[in-house]
Amino acid sequence: MTNHTSQVVVDLDKCIGCWACAHVCQAGLITFADDGRQRTLRFVRICGEDCTRCAEVCPEEAITLTPATETALAGEYLTATFDLLRCRRCDAPFTTERIINKLLAVIPQEFQNDAAELSWVRLCPDCRRVTEGEKVAQEWIMSRWPGDGLA
Repeated sequence: MTNHTSQVVVDLDKCIGCWACAHVCQAGLITFADDGRQRTLRFVRICGEDCTRCAEVCPEEAITLTPATETALAGEYLTATFDLLRCRRCDAPFTTERIINKLLAVIPQEFQNDAAELSWVRLCPDCRRVTEGEKVAQEWIMSRWPGDGLA
């Protein structure tokens, strides 16, 4: 396998902070950390790995790999920082505003007519599961004891 050196170019205006790139970087050259208030992504500027996974997985096409021409960037990192949104139910930090906006942009319009139906978007994954469980339980109770909900 030939080792290619690439410059990692990240368009910070496009990046949504989803950290998909960090998950697929087997060499650990892209990292992320959440500190309770912010999510920080750190991208190596010059990559000596022979892969393009980070660019391929980016949902926003924010990462471009180009042949490296400047060795001065070797060992340097680009950092992107995003404020974390807090869950509306438990107040835990869980995502970025850009991720929420991306999610809302891909939900078909016919499902966006009822704002109450979209309330799950601003819940952390744990609270989404709890809320869905409560909804299913309530539907089950109503199907068994129609009327006031309890026999």
